[in-house]
Amino acid sequence: MQATSGAGAGRLLGYGGLIPFYVAVVCIAVGDIRLVTLGDAALRAYAAVILSFVGAVNWGLALRGGSGVRTSVLAWSVVPALVAWVALLFSWGIGYVLLLAGFIASYLGERRYIKAVAPAWYVRLRSHLTAMACVALVLGLLGVGSALGILSTG
Repeated sequence: MQATSGAGAGRLLGYGGLIPFYVAVVCIAVGDIRLVTLGDAALRAYAAVILSFVGAVNWGLALRGGSGVRTSVLAWSVVPALVAWVALLFSWGIGYVLLLAGFIASYLGERRYIKAVAPAWYVRLRSHLTAMACVALVLGLLGVGSALGILSTG
């Protein structure tokens, strides 16, 4: 088995991690209420898991600093998991909005320090993955709203 660079493996796993987002979006787009319900639950649950993972990455990066760990970075790193948990307690509309806000806030919040502690490839990858996750969440929100007759497409 050939060794893969950290950047190559990171890209492969990162972009591969988008597949469940878009499989759920396709389920929602099909329009059958059973698939819409399944896709909605799958999309919000997976987004919550990934948002929690994003916080965990920040926790790990903060700990790389050794004895110079900044308490503020550690504190910030638990916020995505809390937002994800709260998002799952609400119905689809508020849930999607909270997940979107969580991804955006996490991305913007870590920009203050991420370039100093993470490899350049990760910083670029993180921005792409966040954008693609947010697009999937917007598509899910619009798709579920349309299927429920709340959002009119015509």
